[in-house]
Amino acid sequence: MEKFLNKLAIFIGIVLILCSLVILLYIGFIATFQYNPPDIIFVETTNNKEAAVPIDVPLSATTFNIGFGAHSPNFSYYLDGGEDMISTDVDTIINNISFMLDEIIDTKPEIIFLQELDKSSKRSYYTDQPRMIERVLNNYASVYTPNYRLQWIVYPFGNSIGYLNSNLMTFSSFEINENQRLALHQSIKWYETLLAPDIALLITRIPTQNDRELVLINLQLFNIKEHLNILEEIIITEYAKNNYVIVGGDFGQSITDISDDTRLSSRYKQQKFFNNDVFYWAVDDQTYTKEDRNTLEQDITDGFIFTKNIDLIKVRTTPTNFLYSDHRLVNVVFELDYK
Repeated sequence: MEKFLNKLAIFIGIVLILCSLVILLYIGFIATFQYNPPDIIFVETTNNKEAAVPIDVPLSATTFNIGFGAHSPNFSYYLDGGEDMISTDVDTIINNISFMLDEIIDTKPEIIFLQELDKSSKRSYYTDQPRMIERVLNNYASVYTPNYRLQWIVYPFGNSIGYLNSNLMTFSSFEINENQRLALHQSIKWYETLLAPDIALLITRIPTQNDRELVLINLQLFNIKEHLNILEEIIITEYAKNNYVIVGGDFGQSITDISDDTRLSSRYKQQKFFNNDVFYWAVDDQTYTKEDRNTLEQDITDGFIFTKNIDLIKVRTTPTNFLYSDHRLVNVVFELDYK
């Protein structure tokens, strides 16, 4: 009996050591191959144009978080607290993206901000969504960059997340001078970044007819409070140069309680993210832009920020009942002020 117990103890010890080695090797793999580019990288433009942005002329911009094409009404994403890890099938992704592109085209935008486009991700059957959309919107200059990447994630066991590459993408009817990916670091422990990597801003510079620049900032945030000061600093710096700034995308958190003149709610004023002399929100406060597929709760998380030298003419959220994404499209009509 004693020999048997000794052999059992040795066997259990060997199994534990092997399991520990596998875990350590996996952590080493994730840490070694984690996407961790420099804080600022320059990104190339595809299909660039030649025209500068006109002044005092109505223009249109659209933002849409397409949810990697998977978010049909019956899809409940695991990382958002649901049960589904991957889309139903490739046809669902293609159909959802096609319908969303129809919505985008209907708004006739000169500028488009898109978020959560997958490239070679397991959850979207390794589709190249930037390329798919580029082929349809082929009359625009375009640029895309990773918002975040995760190497092969093994949980949940049996139906793992796998490789995940989520991108931001901006389209312009005008010439693009320069694109930058600016990393947004998080105040978390190093091992937490293995599963919660840094995200980024996609900053695009477009010349205007009055020899300034229109600066586009495309974003999909998860912790808006942590990055408000960085965003505010960029906006104020560019405005001081007499440039125009449009921030568009998914702010990842409620931007409710916005007053009739589109000023920020009290919670954001407390974060000191409010400067009435420099910028203001352009948000449709009458229509929800985000639906939680698990609780069916809805909120306003998507919209724009304009510097004060941009005149807002109209802002509208499309009432699509969240048929193809858990977000809705938001469109604005605006003019760049000559002054």
